[in-house]
Amino acid sequence: MDAETRQLAPSAPPQKLPEPKKSKNSDGKKSAYEKKKQAEIEEMVQKNCDAAKHNLSIFQDQTTTLIKNTEGSFDKVTDEMREEQSRKAEEQIKEFCKEPGK
Repeated sequence: MDAETRQLAPSAPPQKLPEPKKSKNSDGKKSAYEKKKQAEIEEMVQKNCDAAKHNLSIFQDQTTTLIKNTEGSFDKVTDEMREEQSRKAEEQIKEFCKEPGK
């Protein structure tokens, strides 16, 4: 393999996020369970954000000429594939890489 060929596989697609429960204790505070679930959701969102950024960097890198497919073999990265996958990654970044509180 020459220096122009990189064996990169895009990160896994984003995970679906569970809907957080909105209930609160009688004193208006979240329970320990709800805090734990919220922390898990925030961690999953961060992982999805990181994966989307990684995928975008792979497809914007013009030296990436091969990419590993789901069967484990390699496919040549076409301009159309690069454009489509970059667009998908940008959409995922908009969805998962939001500033806290937005």
